[in-house]
This record gives sequence, structure tokens and C-alpha cells, in this order.
Amino acid sequence: MQGLLAGVTVAVLTTALVSCGDDRPPSAPPRDASTLYDGAAADGGSDADTDASGIVVYEPIAPAPPEIPWLDAAEPPIAPPSLGPCPDGWREIAVDGEAARCDPWPASGPDPACGAGEAHLPGTPGCAPIGRVCSADGWPADLPADRPIVHVDDDAPEGGDGATRETAYRSIRSALARAPGNAVIAVAVGRYDEPFELGATRALWGACTAGTVLTASRTGGVVVLLTGDDVELRDVTIDAPARSGIALVDASASGRLRGVIVQGAGPAGIAVDAGRLDAMDVVVRGTRVVDAESVAFQARRGAEVTIERVLLSEQPHGALVHGAGTRLVARSVAIVGHSPGAERGIPSLVAFDGARVELERAVIDRADRALDVDVATLVARDLVVRQATLAISATGGSTLDLARVHVAETTAGAVLIVGADTATTTVQLADAVLTDFAQRPRADLDVATAGIGVFEAAELTLARVELRRSGESVLVAAAGAAVSAEDVRVSDSPGVPMRRATVHLQDARLALARAHLARTGSIAIAADGSGARLDASDVAMIDLPYEAEVASGLVVVGGAQAVARRWLVERASASGLEVTDGATLELTDAVVRDVSLLADDSRGWGIRSVHATLLLSRGLVERTHEVGVVVSGGSATLADLAVREVAPDASYPFWGMGIGIQDRATATLSRVEIADTTVVGLDVMWGSTVDVSEIAIRRTVAACADCEVSIGGFGLLSAAAGEEGQVAPGATLRVQGLLVEDSDVCSVVVGDELSSLDLERGTLRRSPTGACVQADRYDLGRLMNDISFLDIRRPVEATRYEIPTRLADLPPE
Repeated sequence: MQGLLAGVTVAVLTTALVSCGDDRPPSAPPRDASTLYDGAAADGGSDADTDASGIVVYEPIAPAPPEIPWLDAAEPPIAPPSLGPCPDGWREIAVDGEAARCDPWPASGPDPACGAGEAHLPGTPGCAPIGRVCSADGWPADLPADRPIVHVDDDAPEGGDGATRETAYRSIRSALARAPGNAVIAVAVGRYDEPFELGATRALWGACTAGTVLTASRTGGVVVLLTGDDVELRDVTIDAPARSGIALVDASASGRLRGVIVQGAGPAGIAVDAGRLDAMDVVVRGTRVVDAESVAFQARRGAEVTIERVLLSEQPHGALVHGAGTRLVARSVAIVGHSPGAERGIPSLVAFDGARVELERAVIDRADRALDVDVATLVARDLVVRQATLAISATGGSTLDLARVHVAETTAGAVLIVGADTATTTVQLADAVLTDFAQRPRADLDVATAGIGVFEAAELTLARVELRRSGESVLVAAAGAAVSAEDVRVSDSPGVPMRRATVHLQDARLALARAHLARTGSIAIAADGSGARLDASDVAMIDLPYEAEVASGLVVVGGAQAVARRWLVERASASGLEVTDGATLELTDAVVRDVSLLADDSRGWGIRSVHATLLLSRGLVERTHEVGVVVSGGSATLADLAVREVAPDASYPFWGMGIGIQDRATATLSRVEIADTTVVGLDVMWGSTVDVSEIAIRRTVAACADCEVSIGGFGLLSAAAGEEGQVAPGATLRVQGLLVEDSDVCSVVVGDELSSLDLERGTLRRSPTGACVQADRYDLGRLMNDISFLDIRRPVEATRYEIPTRLADLPPE
């Protein structure tokens, strides 16, 4: 074979020189300098240069650069959450690098040591009286002048008529039995051990919550039963160690509570069964666990309830709202802590069976499941949930509309959304900050519960959301769920190495616009399964190897489909972007850079496609390891791609390739630049078929110059590349429009008898050898179609060079 090639050397040189003469097809005219990218042409024509000898050097069309307006800033223009202006009395908290948020408590937190008749309500600086302050004379103050007044004093002598303080009744029930309609029962400081019914249009005013105490020592029933229309209870404490506190049970009844404390009641603190209740400045605390339905506050059977400035503390259930037509409107409400005997996992606020809850300025502290909505509606504005097992749960076709939300310190996640067989659960979450949350697996789902988990027939819309310091996963969507998200930040979430992605789609859909993921672990975003669909634009992934051995940017696998536009992956490990196992990734305007090696000095790849479909347009891959882009099986279309600075690993310095295509893959490349690589610039092997138009390969060095065997230093290579003892299929490479320069050994290589290489229109220069042909009787005319050889010592030679092995870590098909 060497004799054959020696005989054609003169012909090769002649061909090279003839190609520079008048018969060569004219090159396209030069373009305006504003169209150049890194000094090379960027439009649809080819360009040319002239070396010192006057011979024309072919300059391929350079790749158009990625169109990412925010690339220099390394993050898209993300609108931050807006949790302000804070409600009156709430405190603004600003942390460097995070969105400001609002806190209903002072820096010291809620005061747990308030005195009798006092409480620390959200939005207030500390303990304060609930209702009126006790007057010096021990009687209610400011009684109305236009209503009958009936007086009650537990120290009054027998036989009074209630007309004056001096002739007061001794018991409330005696007063109610004789009071005219529209009367106000004025109750002095004292302790009244008697359950009673407050009906008609009557009102009962205590002197103050610290002094007027209503109780019932006999078990069963309720201390105060509200019946009739327009009844009122104010400025009293209900101490109910043996009964429920307050109940309104008539659909035609309506009542008002002003300045009321209910303590130690059970099974219910306040219960509204139908009817209407308006409550303000109310505290329910220490509700006893009597049965599974023990609850601080309950509304059901179509009740309509409005509460404001309400504290529910140390409860089993905080509030239970259920039944079609039942509605709770709550403003400035706090649910804090559990009673000591509360069963773990009982929610603080539950809405189900067609109920509707509207929250404004609400806080839930120290809860198990904070908000549980099942077949119901929840609307919330200015919501804070802290120290909960799970913050928000929506199931069964519920509808949630949440805005200005802060969730912190949860152990099993922030939001869980599960659809129903016959109804879609929909959740909108806007202007939210979710921090310091972790996860634990759900036994009934084959996927981890996440900071936000969306499953089955569920839809989630996110807008202006920050998620920081999570545990295993930040967002998991599975089993047909759909998520739409924009203006999202995820950071400082190490995850569990090699287990799950920070954002994980499993047969679910995600539409994502303007997102920044930093210091995440394992995989930043994964789409898995034939039902998974990702449509994402303006996404930056930064500093991914965060407390994890493998930290890839995007992984699309198992038949999933992804469309990504304007995408940056910077400082990842293992790989920047991956598409595998029958999946499809359509990538436009992407930059992958600074991908580091794993702990075992392997990988560090830019883009990896294995038995999948990769469609890439306008990409830049730089400063990676082992390989810039690898396509192993499947198909790829790569257009306007630059691959630069691919370094080998330390322990096996024979891979540092620009683009590797192998394992019977088919690929089309157009307008490609490969620069500063090791071993091979473009490597085509093992049965692959590749068509290339317009490619420049610059500065390819041989691996390990000090080693006994030096591999590579090839600009482009077509080879079977079988392992020892294997029969590998040959590769087919066709190139039109090329420049290969400054290769350490050979500009182009035909690696074996089974492989082929066709070149048309281009220049090979500044290499020891132009074409290394390791196939006997190869038709050299396939390498000489309008090809110039410049500053090359040997245009063609047959020296046998060692061919690098396959790149991928999977066996060929």
C-alpha cells in the first residue's frame, strides 16, 4: 500500500496546485466585517483567504453564534417575586440575593407567654388584650343607649330583676329567660358555670375577656349556643374543659363574635353548622382531642363565615371547612402549634367537599400538614407557612389561587398537588418564596414527593417564584401532570447524588420561561418517559456540581421530548446536556461551557446524545473534557455549532475530541467550527453515516506526547474503531466545504478498509500529513475534489496510526 501511495504523491501535489489556478470555481465575495463571528464568515456563503504564496485558502461558512441577549449576564431577565408592600404591622425581611418577604411577627417571633385575656395576634408587636380592657367597676363599658340592658352579676343577691347593676340577675340563663327582644345582657366580671342559648336578636357583653368567664362543668353539648338572627357575643372568655365552646347550628341564624377567647374546649372550639357568623378579635387555644374530628374552628353545611384578627393555637385541627356552599373568609389569621395530644399528620386548615376558603394575611406556624384542600377552593393572599411537615396539599379536583406566599422549613415538601380520575386539580402560585424544605418518599407513588409535587390530572401555574435550599427534588411532575412556570429561581438545593433531578418530569409536561438554577445537585432538569414534554426558553444553569458527584444540566430520556431555546449551562460536571434512550431534544441557541470531570476523572462532556434524536441550531460548547459533543446511535442534526477547548482527562489522556459520532448514528452537520481539541476534531466511527457542509477544524493535538504510543492529532477521522477481537462496522463521512489546519499528525484520516471519506471544496494546511489513508486501494480522488494542500510535508501517506476507541459508555446497537 505504501508503494501505491508513493506513486500518487506527485498527482496529489499537482491536484493541489491546479486547484489554485484559473480553473478553480470562484469563491464567494468577502462580506462586511459586521457579519463575522470570531473572524470568520457568518452568512450563507463561503469565504476565502490568501496565504503568503498567493494560494487561495478556503474559509468555510462560520457558525452563526447563539442568539442569547442575556448571555453576558449569565442569567435571563427574571422578574423577582413581589411580596410587598407588606401588610400593616408585618415586618419586611431582606436577605442578600433573595427576594424580600414579609413576616407577621416581630424578630423575636410570637410571644407564647401572654397573660389572661391577652394574645399575640399576627401583625401586632406583642401581647395585647383581646376585646375591651377591664374597667375599674367590673362592668361592660359603652353599653348602647338605644337597647334594653339586662344586668348579670354572679355576686348579686337573689331576687334581682336585672334592671340595674344593684338588682342584677345572678345567672345568665335567668336573664335570658326574662329579657325582652333586642336586649343586651351585660355580664359583670365573674365566673358563670352554666351553658346557655343566645337567641332572637339578643347580645351578651362581658366586662372583658380577662374577667368575664363562661364555663360548664357538666360534660356534653356546648357552652354557648347561638340561635336566631343577629345575635352577638363579646368580651368574654369561654373556659370549657368538658364541652365545646360556641356553636351556631341553625341555617337561618346569624351571629357576631367580638373579643372572645375560647380555651380548653372539645371536641370543638367554635362550630358553625349552616347559618352565618362574623367574628373579630377571637382566640381559640388548647382545644382538647376528644375524637378524630376535634377541631378549633369548624364551618360546614353551607355556612358563611367571616373572621378577622383570629388566633388558633395549640390545636389538633386548626380549622375544618366543608360542604357545598360553605364559605370561610379569613383575614389576619394565625394558626400556631398543636395541642400536646394531637395526632401527627392532622392538617391545620382543611377545606373539602365543595367548600371555599379565602385567606388574607394568614400565617400557619408549627404545623404538620398546614393547608389541606380536597374537592374545594382556596384563595390566599399574603400567606406564610413555617415549620410544617407539608405546607399545602391540593387533591381531588380542587382549585387553588395563591399569591404573595412564603413557605419555609418544611420536612416533607412545600406543595403537593394530585388530580382525580374525573376532575383536574388546578393550582396557581404567584409571587412566592419557598425556602429550606426537604422531602421524603410517598408510599403510594413511585416517585419522590418534592418541594413541589404535581401528580396525575393536576395542573400547576408558577409565576415569579424562588425555591431555595431544598432537599431531594425541588419540583416533581408525574403521571400526566402539567406545569407552566415563568420567572423561576432555584438555588442551593444539593439533592441526592445519582438519584433524582432538581426538576423532574416523569411522563408529565412543563412549559418553562425565564429560569435560573444555581448550585443544584445530580441533574438540574430531567424529562423522563414517553409522556414527558418540556418546552423551555431562557434558562440558565450555573454551578451544578454542588455536593453531588454527577451534576448535569438537562437530561431527556426514555422517549421524552424537549424543546429548549436560549439555554446556558455553565460549570456542570459529567455532562452539560444529555438526550438518551429514544428521546428527542430540539435545542436552539445554546451555550454549554466549563464542564468538569467527575471524581474518577471521567466524563465532563458538553452534549451527549445516545440512541436518541438531537436537533441543535446555533450552539457553543467550550471548555469541556473528553468530548465536546458525542452522538452515539440515533440521529443528529447540528447546525451553526462551535466546539472549542476540549481537554483530556488526567488518568486516560486519549480523549479530548471535538465531536464524536458513532454506533451507527446518522448525522448532518452544517456550519461547524471545532478548535483546540485533543486526538480528533471530528470523529466518525462504528457504522455511522455523517454528511458535513462547511466545517473548520483548527489546532488538534495528539494525546500524551510523552507516552510510548501517541494517539490522534487528527483533524477529522472516519473509522470502524473496533475493540480488540471485535468486528466493527465501517463509517461513512462526506464533507463539502472544509478547512483543517494545525493538526499535529494528519488533517484527515481514513482509518480502515471498511470506512470511507469524501472531501469536496476546501483546504488542508499546516499539518505534517494531509491525508492518512489506512485502507488499501482507496480511491484517492475521493479526497481531491477541489482540495488545496498547503504547508503540508506529506500530502498523503499510509503510515498506520493507532485509532482511538469509541467514546460512549454504552455498547453499540
